Amino acid sequence: MPPRLAVVLVWVTVALDVSASEGQTIGPSESVAGAGRPRELSAPPSSDPQDCHERTSAWLDSPLLKESPLEEFGQDIARWKTKLPLSFTVGAYHWWHVDNGGPLASGYGVPGVPGTHSYYLFVDGQWPIESAKTTKTGIHLQMRLRDSGVPLRPFFTDDHFWFWEAYGFLDTPLGRLKIGSIYKQFGLFWDDSWWGNVQYFDGLKLDSDYGLSLEHTPDFEDGFKVDRYLQLYLAEDRVNGSIAGADPESFAGSEERNTFIGRLVPTWTLGEEATFALGVSGLVGGVANRPTLQLLATDQVFPSPGDQTIAGWAVDATWTNGRWKLFGEVSQLFGVLTPSHYISGGPSDRYTDGLAGITHTQGPITYRCVYSHGIAANPHGRQGMLVPGITVQITSNLTLWIEYTHWESQSGSPAQTVTLENGYHLIVDWHF
Repeated sequence: MPPRLAVVLVWVTVALDVSASEGQTIGPSESVAGAGRPRELSAPPSSDPQDCHERTSAWLDSPLLKESPLEEFGQDIARWKTKLPLSFTVGAYHWWHVDNGGPLASGYGVPGVPGTHSYYLFVDGQWPIESAKTTKTGIHLQMRLRDSGVPLRPFFTDDHFWFWEAYGFLDTPLGRLKIGSIYKQFGLFWDDSWWGNVQYFDGLKLDSDYGLSLEHTPDFEDGFKVDRYLQLYLAEDRVNGSIAGADPESFAGSEERNTFIGRLVPTWTLGEEATFALGVSGLVGGVANRPTLQLLATDQVFPSPGDQTIAGWAVDATWTNGRWKLFGEVSQLFGVLTPSHYISGGPSDRYTDGLAGITHTQGPITYRCVYSHGIAANPHGRQGMLVPGITVQITSNLTLWIEYTHWESQSGSPAQTVTLENGYHLIVDWHF
């Protein structure tokens, strides 16, 4: 049994026992062909669907087909789900790619990762506890499934099924304590795109590992609040969206251990509709390496850089005003993450990333443009990615994503420019 599944099953059992003892139950809401070319270019990510849908619904006036049988059907399912002891969300990402002169052919999915991007299932539950210090316990599972027999990333341990997150939690006076496989909170959580950003493909966003997270996200008081995150990760789970060679997840014999992350986000209200948030994050941890490292799912073997200490910082800012949002982030990591980074082709020891974006919502449509950039040093390589797009909320249970991605990298001496992606994406996301 996978460790994270065992942890969650134990948590569920304990939580159900606690709930039963109190008589209360709540029904909760891809070989380097040359320097700079990635070893594999798999399907892009999807941000946490549940989190994304919750935030998107707050931006929109109403779905495009608000008065329709399909919308009524979705509402009927939502009402039925309130009667269940656990909250379930099931859905899928159907993805079509149209090449615009890049290396990836047009089709349903992309070469190397054909077919439906993924099916997903969320399971959430929470139960009250009659205690002076602990008020609630619960679980959160985010499961993904592919039916093509090809894994989303070649280093995944299972070709078909994986968890993005799987944890139990306790609500305490200091905040929510999560235990299990949990997303890291280093810098901005996500940029609201579907394809993603440089940071995601470097393994810095939507990256879950095994550990503990204490999170306090209070309400505003007198126009001010401070969100706080303290996280300790003891072992990696071999699951994230990074390109093979970006971080230790994709190398046999390399493992991230004992990583500490701290994040503070003071936020101010500016009038009736505007807010400004300034986030500061810090990271320190280790990478334990064997004498030789093998790139998973290949026969490529590299000499070890030895055990490494990794340290980093990130500063981000987000300004919202009604239907508009501006955001940006700068981060740096120090230390050798891999013996052969997919952009530089070697054991780079400093990584500097930046990201900036803007979104605007009008009715059921959200317009969006995000640019991200990354620089690896010693040896040197750089990459830049532009992702404009729109999201259309057809109904509360059907979302249409249309995006364009232009992604290039440069490395070597003299510098060689490689196009990693130049194409359009159409994504149909249904969820009930």
